[in-house]
Amino acid sequence: MRPSALRASPTDVLPWRALFLHELHAQCRYDACHRRGWADAWLLHLDDRPVGYAAAKGLDALTARDALFEWYVAPPCRDHVIPLATALVAASSVTAVECQTNDPCLFPVAQALAPMRRPTTVLFEAPATSQPRRSRDTQLRLRGDDQTFPHTFEPVGDHVLDIDGDIVGTGGWLTHYNPPFADIYMEVAPAHRRKGYGTRLVAGLIEACWLAGHIPAARCSIDHVASRATLHAAGMREVGQVVVGTIDT
Repeated sequence: MRPSALRASPTDVLPWRALFLHELHAQCRYDACHRRGWADAWLLHLDDRPVGYAAAKGLDALTARDALFEWYVAPPCRDHVIPLATALVAASSVTAVECQTNDPCLFPVAQALAPMRRPTTVLFEAPATSQPRRSRDTQLRLRGDDQTFPHTFEPVGDHVLDIDGDIVGTGGWLTHYNPPFADIYMEVAPAHRRKGYGTRLVAGLIEACWLAGHIPAARCSIDHVASRATLHAAGMREVGQVVVGTIDT
């Protein structure tokens, strides 16, 4: 059978993306690229029959389309993934792969196409069986007259950690990932770090996120040791990494 890759519209690949997200069953780190127009889609064919799709985005620039970041081939055709991947590389400007190691569709292809990979981001999930680890009197909604501290890394969240009338941290979650997953974020004021407040805040956010109808998830830089420790202490667990590799031509 002859493999090929043809440019497609976002609408063309929607049924294939639904299958991809069902099989991933996790937060899709770059899901918003499609809605924001930051990705090109390709239909993968064997002879004249579509058997899956691929998507490319910019590795370092929004206008580029040099990084393969999504990939799905129907299960009956997975013996042909390498010829299909080769056809995609030939038809596109893809020179790299950026994928999640917990992606059962793309990661095996990435191992074949880009053997030299570097991790950039750690991905977390909150197990449904975990119990919140927080003091119930510390998690409050942000009020209009609350005075927060200057934030350096994250936006001011709509939840706060209030210790004796002092807001020591704020946080919330983002919902531009694939539903029902939401991405938790938080920041603690510099003077109050290394006191366990970040753990208490994240634990409270996990509970509030569940009760708002979302599945809590999180991510942090591979080098951010403190953030990783905080997420672990709050009850989250690592489920994968985002890795980047150059396609071996």
